Amino acid sequence: MIDTPKGPLLRLDDAVSEHLLDLATESTYLVARVEGIAYIGVLTDERTSTGWSIINGDRSTLSVPIGEAEAKPMTDLTLDAAESYIGRIDGGLGRLRFIPAAESPELPIDHLFDR
Repeated sequence: MIDTPKGPLLRLDDAVSEHLLDLATESTYLVARVEGIAYIGVLTDERTSTGWSIINGDRSTLSVPIGEAEAKPMTDLTLDAAESYIGRIDGGLGRLRFIPAAESPELPIDHLFDR
């Protein structure tokens, strides 16, 4: 949970993807991490894609599109607010359950995109 002055954000992170849920505006953002920086773009449908490019190694030409729009740094939304771990979802097909932080500490996530 990220508690910003504009309202709470819920970060969902798993091995395949990362998303931010803006509870105040009921918006879902896709998070793309490029060269150590998190960028966000609003999800418009379930097929929203992302990518990034740099021309001739010139970092000033970095482009991170998410869907049809240019992504923004995640800090534009989070305002560098502190994040707190509230729990995780665990289980298999048809048997998912929420495990609060009080019952289980945060576990490291092995992101497939970091390999």
